[in-house]
Amino acid sequence: MWGLYHRIITSYLNDEGVIDDLIAKASVPLINFMDKAPQVFRDSPIFDGQTPLALMFAFIQKIFQDGTDL
Repeated sequence: MWGLYHRIITSYLNDEGVIDDLIAKASVPLINFMDKAPQVFRDSPIFDGQTPLALMFAFIQKIFQDGTDL
């Protein structure tokens, strides 16, 4: 489950162009991850020492820097 979360986040953060046009739709499953496992989302350093929360903050920051409209 968390592998999918990581793939969605990193594809956007690494400018792979996979979800650029689908950013609003990609946000829906990301929100579901937060809802289904909030403590894991907040506390577990499962991505090279980064928590899913830290990756989400990087994702949001990049959206605002790029000026992407949700």
